[in-house]
Amino acid sequence: MLTTTEARFWAETGVEILFSEGDPFSGKVDKTRLVDILYNTTLKKLLEEDTSELSEEEFNQCVAQCMKTRLN
Repeated sequence: MLTTTEARFWAETGVEILFSEGDPFSGKVDKTRLVDILYNTTLKKLLEEDTSELSEEEFNQCVAQCMKTRLN
């Protein structure tokens, strides 16, 4: 699987699972933007560390970045 394809798969799958039973962020996070941020973070992780797994801290930073861009 291409690195970009793998990063896109994990970003989209993660957001689908996260929102599968409703909006856990009460409208404060845009799903499309979160996919983009997760994609970029996952792609970087794949290129630098050869893994697609994000730590809880890395994931929370993605969410925080998404919330910040939504407020601006």
